[in-house]
Amino acid sequence: MKISELSEYTGVSTRSIRYYEKKNLIKPSRTKNGYRVYDEQDIRRVKAIQFFLDIGLKTDEQVLTKNKGADVFINGTFYQHA
Repeated sequence: MKISELSEYTGVSTRSIRYYEKKNLIKPSRTKNGYRVYDEQDIRRVKAIQFFLDIGLKTDEQVLTKNKGADVFINGTFYQHA
């Protein structure tokens, strides 16, 4: 899916999604011409990022693992957000 579709699905602005990518919180694949391609894992991760922002954690305090799903390490503690 394209960034606009991810934005619509999650309710998160495209600007925020690009920011999350810059902070290495999400890592979409790219097409040959450089367009971002998002999948179900990215949907879960964006929702997890929003969840942790809602409870007061800044993006600098969030580190998502490379595992599937929305696994997060925060200050040395492991969390899994479904």
